[in-house]
Amino acid sequence: MHLQPRFRTVSTDGAILTYAGLAAPVTPASAFMTTDAPNPTSLPSPTAEDGIELIVDLSDRRLSVQKNGTVQAVYPVAIGMADWPTPQGQFQVQNKQTNPAWRHPITHEVIPPGPDNPLGSRWIGFWLETDWAIGFHGTDTAEDLGEAVSHGCIRLLDGDIQVLYEQVELGTVVIIKA
Repeated sequence: MHLQPRFRTVSTDGAILTYAGLAAPVTPASAFMTTDAPNPTSLPSPTAEDGIELIVDLSDRRLSVQKNGTVQAVYPVAIGMADWPTPQGQFQVQNKQTNPAWRHPITHEVIPPGPDNPLGSRWIGFWLETDWAIGFHGTDTAEDLGEAVSHGCIRLLDGDIQVLYEQVELGTVVIIKA
């Protein structure tokens, strides 16, 4: 699936990158989030003893955390709306960030970490195409869960994303199915 970004703001100085209305925060060491992004298949694979997989079922809008094929937790999620669909397929966690900042795609206002930040307290990125990042992030808007309301990202309650953040590593498998 090839998705076209609607907005693009690229900064590799440790500031903020805006992709299709959401931002993936970066540091200079992870400033690969440009057109020179690494191939996700080159990321380290999770070790066999980890065995963690994140499986998102778009039809029932739930995230299942599985370890060695056994369900460990299930979370309700919000997914991408029709014009901004969540990509389907198999991916790997590519980056993680605590307390990300967000830049509004139209006004370019930077929303610092805190209660007004729509990304919540955690970002787990798993998909990057040219200049559009998609990942899991927090929300404090419980009524959005179970709905198709995002710009492609997968939203969890902020408390749930904090728990999930501690369970995954770079390279953790993410499977998104219809």
